[in-house]
Amino acid sequence: MSAPGAAGPVARQKLQREPMHGAQEGQGFMSVASRTAPLAVAMSAAEQVYLRTRRGIMEGTYPPGTRLTIRDLAQDNAVSTIPVREALIQLAVEGWVEMGRNRAPVVARFDPEGLRDIYETRAVLEVEALRRAFPRITDAIVAEARALNAEMAQLVERGDERFFEVHQRLHFLLLEQSRSEWLMRLTGMVWGHSERYRWLSTPHGPARAAVRSQHEPVLDALATRDEAAALDALRGHIMENCERLLEAVDSFQPRSQ
Repeated sequence: MSAPGAAGPVARQKLQREPMHGAQEGQGFMSVASRTAPLAVAMSAAEQVYLRTRRGIMEGTYPPGTRLTIRDLAQDNAVSTIPVREALIQLAVEGWVEMGRNRAPVVARFDPEGLRDIYETRAVLEVEALRRAFPRITDAIVAEARALNAEMAQLVERGDERFFEVHQRLHFLLLEQSRSEWLMRLTGMVWGHSERYRWLSTPHGPARAAVRSQHEPVLDALATRDEAAALDALRGHIMENCERLLEAVDSFQPRSQ
């Protein structure tokens, strides 16, 4: 039996039904080059536990304040407790869980100040990545980004959660042209934290009917080769989302554990 406040059988069943999504779900154990690699890439047991648990936190399977028991995580992932401990240490380093002496790891709680800090950091990283990427962003890349933007809008209208994956693909299609391993590594880490707030506040937050238009100023500026406008538009897009999420998180009351 799970300890009070621990992730229960429903949460574990959801994780067991979901396939592993590979390195694009996180940067902790995975190299940047393998972030979009096929699932056939060999991963250690600790990497698998890290990725699955991180995804569960991002998607709300493990809500803020949930206690994560080593025994249950080992059982869910069909591994021993050793890789679970390794994964939890990495998750704690990255801020996904809180660990203390003589107590079980707990999923990090909502923090409005932390959310703003995450988005401001993300803006710095993404704007710098786009600045470096700008000379390599071709008309073909812009066209591909527009197609992803249109697909994303359709998914939002249908309430399809694949919206989040396409949203990430759109951003990283542009940012990866920077060819900076460290910028991508850091951006991937910060991105995951920002998407966690987006996942958990979506049912309670404002409608996203205008999601397509949020990216159009960035893409229009790239198409006309206006670097300054593209950087300003990206920064504005990120911080506008931050303000919307702050409103949503303020009204979101996670269930007590």
